[in-house]
Amino acid sequence: MSKFIRLQIIAIAVAFCVIIMMSQTTEANPVNQITSATESPKAELTTEDATKLSTTTDPSQALCEKDRQPCGWAVYGTGKRNKIQYFIQNTCFCNKETQKCILDGEDLSLSAYVYRCRDRSDSKTA
Repeated sequence: MSKFIRLQIIAIAVAFCVIIMMSQTTEANPVNQITSATESPKAELTTEDATKLSTTTDPSQALCEKDRQPCGWAVYGTGKRNKIQYFIQNTCFCNKETQKCILDGEDLSLSAYVYRCRDRSDSKTA
């Protein structure tokens, strides 16, 4: 598969993720609801709060849904070594306080390693 076709497939996949994220409806201003839950420095986002954030239309506050949305892709070249050519960051982000974006699998159809948000306490590299 040519490099150009792989880039087109990845661009379509990223655009699809953005469209899905933006098309989901949210309750009235979920960001304000979450802000009150996270005012305490020890408070952590719940799965429900993260889902509300990930469905907002403001990409700067969108959290990736755990096990559903990749936080990035490392695209590698074909050949013997599978050298990583570049990294694509998704439009959503991991919760910086409790999660990190780590290698989770491989998408052979895109020639890319898939990175997902994982809890820092669960990851071996934390």
